[in-house]
Amino acid sequence: MKNKKFTLKINRWFLVPLSGLLTLFMFSCGEDPSPSLFDSLIGPGGPTPQITSVAPTDEALAGVSQITINGTNFSSIPEENHVYFSSSKAKVLQASPSVLVVTAPNLVSDNVQIKVAVHNSEFFSNIVTYKLKAAVTEFFPFQEFELPYGLTIDKENNLYVSMVINNVGVGVKKFTPSGQMNDFAPKGGETFFNSLKYGPDNFIYGARRVRAIFRIQQGVAAATFVTSSQGIGNVNDLDFDENKIIWAGGSSNGFIYSVTLDKVVKSFPFDEDVNAVRVFDGHLYVVSISGANQSVWKFKINSAEDLGAAEKYFDITAVTGDIPAITALTFAADGDMYIGTSKGDAVLVVHPNGTHETLYPGLLKPVAYTFGWGIDNFLYYTRQRTDTTTQTILKLNMQKLGAPYYGRE
Repeated sequence: MKNKKFTLKINRWFLVPLSGLLTLFMFSCGEDPSPSLFDSLIGPGGPTPQITSVAPTDEALAGVSQITINGTNFSSIPEENHVYFSSSKAKVLQASPSVLVVTAPNLVSDNVQIKVAVHNSEFFSNIVTYKLKAAVTEFFPFQEFELPYGLTIDKENNLYVSMVINNVGVGVKKFTPSGQMNDFAPKGGETFFNSLKYGPDNFIYGARRVRAIFRIQQGVAAATFVTSSQGIGNVNDLDFDENKIIWAGGSSNGFIYSVTLDKVVKSFPFDEDVNAVRVFDGHLYVVSISGANQSVWKFKINSAEDLGAAEKYFDITAVTGDIPAITALTFAADGDMYIGTSKGDAVLVVHPNGTHETLYPGLLKPVAYTFGWGIDNFLYYTRQRTDTTTQTILKLNMQKLGAPYYGRE
């Protein structure tokens, strides 16, 4: 019977006029695959695949999300399933007769047409309309001569960014959520701040790798908050705990510091250089360098006068090799830790169980200079200029909330 069916279809081809053949040929060469696979020679005979549901429902992140397609008449061999998101073909990760798991292609659109073809089936499946949202966007169209550095975010999701323009520091700029840039604080003695944190009473606190912490307010040039005369050493980064205590660390100090808003400084011995700090769930986390080794250490915060013993939380060097100048560290509300790096895919995710992975492989580039998580699902990071990338701020759709920044809470 199969031979007879094939003969009938061949005979029909001979009856098609030349103009019809040309039309069929042109149609088959279009970007969007034909609804029939007969002319693609996948072959007749198999049952037509059917999509019954897609998860996540309605939308996912382009180039990032794993999407589960439920249905019937799929092949259990991944390579025999052809899943299209409009004209883009998705990579099939897992396959069974009723379930396909694919990686969403990097196609941003509110009107993606999902359909499935299966080897030896003559027709495509039904079509499901879907949305693929951008996982990574550029927050502001900075020019080559406009260089953002440290950033922080307030309760209304305004960004505050330390800026250098034409190789000259210009103070801190305020960016509204819609991306409008306004003046906030004029330049003081600094060229730029490498770290900013939003603090109590609408002040911003900054560090620029000197023996001081600075305080910044609207319309006023940055001034020192505490200096070496009060016992502070070099500060590369700082963060607030839930009692509004500043925790800070830097290079060549041998200490980690607590600083109260009354400017009382206390030092705690720690032999390694500190590049980044973050307070999460009652603990202080620091990224440190000792020779060629880099690690994340964890300390229990008991009070401004009492910091618990150091516990090694994650050995960065053992996992990734020697990555110089890690200066970015933050947490999601669910306990996932994010480390900014100067190599590879730029951001490393460490889960609470100790497993790790790169964030959004292929979509991010180093150097991840500093992080700031908004009040919503978006993480911002300053990407420092390299030989192949411009300096800018990227906005990452994380699909979850960040951990509290206690200075702004």
